[in-house]
Amino acid sequence: MDKEVIILPKKPVEKHRLRVAAYCRVSMEDEGMLHSLNAQVTHYVNLINSNPDWQFVEVYNEKPFTGTKDTRPEFQRMIADCRAGKIDMVITKAVSRFARNTRTTLKYTRELKNLGIAVYFEEQNINTLKADGEFVLTLMAAYAQAESESVSENVKWRIKHEYERGHDVSFRFMFGYDVERGKVTINEAQAKVVREMFEMYATGESANAIAKYLTAKKVPTLRGGEWNAKHVVDMLRNERYMGDALLQKSYVNNHLEKKLVLNKGELAKYYATECMPPIVNRELFERVQKQIDQRRSDMGIGERTQPTYPFTGKIRCAVCGKNYRRRATRYGDKWQCITYSQKGKKYCASKAIPESVLMETSAKVLGLGSFDEKAFTSKVSYIEAHNDNRLVFHLMNGQEVECHWEDRSRSQSWTPEMRAMAREKKLKGAVK
Repeated sequence: MDKEVIILPKKPVEKHRLRVAAYCRVSMEDEGMLHSLNAQVTHYVNLINSNPDWQFVEVYNEKPFTGTKDTRPEFQRMIADCRAGKIDMVITKAVSRFARNTRTTLKYTRELKNLGIAVYFEEQNINTLKADGEFVLTLMAAYAQAESESVSENVKWRIKHEYERGHDVSFRFMFGYDVERGKVTINEAQAKVVREMFEMYATGESANAIAKYLTAKKVPTLRGGEWNAKHVVDMLRNERYMGDALLQKSYVNNHLEKKLVLNKGELAKYYATECMPPIVNRELFERVQKQIDQRRSDMGIGERTQPTYPFTGKIRCAVCGKNYRRRATRYGDKWQCITYSQKGKKYCASKAIPESVLMETSAKVLGLGSFDEKAFTSKVSYIEAHNDNRLVFHLMNGQEVECHWEDRSRSQSWTPEMRAMAREKKLKGAVK
């Protein structure tokens, strides 16, 4: 008797679906930004879900930020998810929406390519995993950067033209005023506080006393911080409260960093009179200015200048994003994150870096026998300081160089003078 053969049905082989995410960002110059952003999000949700070979992951939608900055939170979250193995492909509208400088575009697309993750740019039909993907992308990224530079120059020209006409196009927010659709009006509740500040100072009160008075009365500052003497003096010095405006006190250094710096004569300044509604009269304002100058003179205070060093403005904290500043200690000069210095470890747990370490590491990165300030300034854009003793040098030519530094013991940090003082103190103690 033949045996009965039972043939079981084969299980269908489950096809791997590509895990796809999308990145959306609208230009800060776009009209109807939020509407445009919502339209992009809807488009990508439908596009990904309609493809049976794709598995929808997420749409990372950036609220209006600038593409030349690496601080975009949604973009950084997407990159983190890629590194965690959650995504196989990223779709975005165009190269200019991904980033507007060639270095940033290539940095992230190359990293994702090494992880086996494709980035697809819809408008240019570029897939970074294809053979010619990076070549075409390099050309398009360079074009996007040139376009960004052109837009930046046009904006600068327009602002300069408005300044020359006496229009304060840079005015945004200021205690005592409201701004709506470009129209500046007096906020009467805040204006009352401003007038009181001017009257108090004119009748002999100090800036510190005024700050304490406002704090005791629980008067809120514009951004919710605490009142202090510097804040009070800055307000008392502001010519806008009498209706005038000194224009272009600061400017944006370049279209990539977009860092606001003080104008110390690099660009022309323009003084516009009666360009906004005054809160205090001109006589009271000028009387207060004379009193400020007289009190500074009586105290022997001249014009203060902020000292600068080779690393000033060049070291960025990877923990909170703020700059580092120089701090003198008995064990030598160190550089510490501003947030840590001002608020403590609770707000930023970054590490201080000895200046000697920064000099030695910089010389090593630049291939020099010793630190050269001129070479450092001309070749290093900035240094990113990480908490694991890692320094990432971002060079002017677009390269990134990573270095590690070793913590030094307290005894290694002592200078010859400190050792001599310690020996002298020990001998004196022995004599007693």
